[in-house]
Amino acid sequence: MDEIQQLLSDPKLLMEKKLSQIISFLGDGKLKNGDNKFRLFLSNVSNDFLVKFAEECLEQSFSDSGLALQDIANEIGSRLGFKITSGLYRGNKNEIGFDGIWEQSGTWALIVEVKTTDAYRISLEKIASYRRRLIEQNKVDKTNSSILIIVGRDDTGELEAQIRGSKYAWDIRIISTDSLIKLLRIKESLSDESTAQKISIALRPYEFTRIDSLIDLLFLAIKDVEVEEKADEFIEESSHGASLSIGADKEKTSPVSFQQPILAKISEKLRAAFIKQSRSSYSSVDGKTGILISISKQHPAFNSQFDARYWFAFHPHQDTFLSKYQISYVFYGCGDEKHIFMLPLSFLKPKLNDMWKTKNAEKDYKHIVIYRKNGKYFLRTNINEKEHYDDLSQFAI
Repeated sequence: MDEIQQLLSDPKLLMEKKLSQIISFLGDGKLKNGDNKFRLFLSNVSNDFLVKFAEECLEQSFSDSGLALQDIANEIGSRLGFKITSGLYRGNKNEIGFDGIWEQSGTWALIVEVKTTDAYRISLEKIASYRRRLIEQNKVDKTNSSILIIVGRDDTGELEAQIRGSKYAWDIRIISTDSLIKLLRIKESLSDESTAQKISIALRPYEFTRIDSLIDLLFLAIKDVEVEEKADEFIEESSHGASLSIGADKEKTSPVSFQQPILAKISEKLRAAFIKQSRSSYSSVDGKTGILISISKQHPAFNSQFDARYWFAFHPHQDTFLSKYQISYVFYGCGDEKHIFMLPLSFLKPKLNDMWKTKNAEKDYKHIVIYRKNGKYFLRTNINEKEHYDDLSQFAI
């Protein structure tokens, strides 16, 4: 795996390399059955690199570009929350020639076929046979599986007509690589992973004569982002702990966007590479560590004991996300990337019951408030209706 680490060690240099060069560096320029180096490499790169590589496969055709796109599509599927079974690079008569199987929480399986172009007629019978054989081998369920064809171009009129005129019209759906990437970008913008999983059911065959379910999916995505943005707004706290939303006449504050510099620091400290899972959540490539990065501008302290304060929201879905991992941290950035605090979930979670909360039909989160005094930072809680401040010096990075 030294070759992979060598490639990943310099992101700027990696960005300059062509995908064909990377494949050659990892082997002899050919993607071969049984050699998973390229797939392992893809699992370690950021979403931005996946997008770059996908575009290169489509715009700069090279030997094995179609096979490379197959792996890239499967990696995107993994990041959308599917459990992936990768297919063979080159089929043989003894193996089923699918490009990938995407399973969603045991409820549905997509048999995936990846094509760089639909310039030639695709054998739907051949693709359908992959599904039949997988059903016969009890690897997928007949009533809870379908076929997804991922194509490189948006111009799929001929292929769509081919499918509509076939007996497989209710078993097959098509998506362009560009739209698959857009779905990944949508997931990045969402705060709750479960929302992204619900939206991904759009990849299954649906009869949309009545479009309520499609509108529900769109509404769900918009609502997720809306609720998170409202929670990110600074909320004043009265002396009695009640929360007061910002008035229309008050200037709204927006989070300072410095997640990338913070992520670089975190990767160095934890000696791990991280993949973005949602708006603020990341997981390590080895699947052992989950982290959240939350950021705040500086706000007035409204307390003569302190110089400033920083406000964050902690949501139930964030707790659910972090609880899946062996190691979990929340990183709070206070004002800039120089003042970051790395709080283990084991430290933060017992204190949540002693924090103010907002809970109604649209919002449900705890108020995390950090105060600053003479260069030191303190986490505020309210124990038995008395203010308590934990010095965060030990958690600074």
